[in-house]
Amino acid sequence: MPPFVRTLLQAALLLAACVALYLLAARYPLEADLTQNASNSLNPASVKALRLLPGPLHVTVFSPEKDLNQGDARKLIRRFIARYQRYKPNLTLTFIDPARHPNQARRADIQGLHEMVMEYHGRHSEHLPMNQWASEQGFTNALLALAHRHQKLVMYVSGHGEPKLDGHANFDLGVFGNTLDARGFSIAPLNLAIAQDVPDNASLLVITPPQADWLPGETGKLLRYVQRGGNLLWLIDPGSLHGLAPLAEKLGLVLPPGIVIDPELAVRVEADGVTPPLEP
Repeated sequence: MPPFVRTLLQAALLLAACVALYLLAARYPLEADLTQNASNSLNPASVKALRLLPGPLHVTVFSPEKDLNQGDARKLIRRFIARYQRYKPNLTLTFIDPARHPNQARRADIQGLHEMVMEYHGRHSEHLPMNQWASEQGFTNALLALAHRHQKLVMYVSGHGEPKLDGHANFDLGVFGNTLDARGFSIAPLNLAIAQDVPDNASLLVITPPQADWLPGETGKLLRYVQRGGNLLWLIDPGSLHGLAPLAEKLGLVLPPGIVIDPELAVRVEADGVTPPLEP
C-alpha cells in the first residue's frame, strides 16, 4: 500500500473516531462537579425532594436589578438555583423588580427584597425571605413543604403528661415538631380519653413517653388504629409502659431491660466539651 494511501486511511479513521466521540458526548453528556466541596452539586436529600415534584416548578424572586447593599444579587440567585436546575430542567426562574412593578409585588403580598414565591400545579408555597431560602437546607425544606401542600396530618397523643411535638419546655420535642412543620406537615394533639377514635385523616400517630397510665379504653382505640393499618411512631423510655403493654404484645415487641449507648455519639459529645451519661 502506497504511503500516501496509508496516510489518508489513518486520517479517515481518526476523523471517524472524532465524529463517533462527538455523537456519544452529545447523546450521553457526562457532568462532573470539580469544585471544592462539590459546591455545584446537591446532597441526596435535596435530589429526593426534587423527585417529589416531577411537574414544572416555577420560582419567582422579587429582586431589584441593582442592589446597592448586595451588588448583583440576581447573579448569585441564578447560580444558586442552577444547582437545582441541573437535576430538574423544568425548574424555571423569573425575576420581578418590585420597584418597577409595585402592583405585582402588592398582589403577591411581598414584604421585603429578594423574597421568593414558588409555584407548582397552581399551588404556592409560603413567601420565603432570602434568609430562609438562600441555603440548600432552606430551599430544600421549601420544596418539601410544597410537595406536602395537601397537608399530611401528624398527631401526637396527649393527656398523660407526654412531651409535646409543638411545645417549648425542656422535655418537649419542639425541634422535631418544627422540622415536620418546615417540611409541610400539620401537627395536632390527640386526647384519646375524649376522641372516639384516631381520625382517619391522620397520616401518623406519635406516642411520646407518658408520665401517667393509659386507660383501657384509650388503649383499645389505639389498638383499633393499629389493626386497620395506621402508621405509628412509638417513642419509649426505660421503665414502665404505663398501660401500653397490650400495644407491645400486639406489635410483637420484646423490651429487655437496659439502655443502648452509641459510643460514636459519646465521642462527639465529649469533643464538644459536654460529658455524656455513661452509666447503663
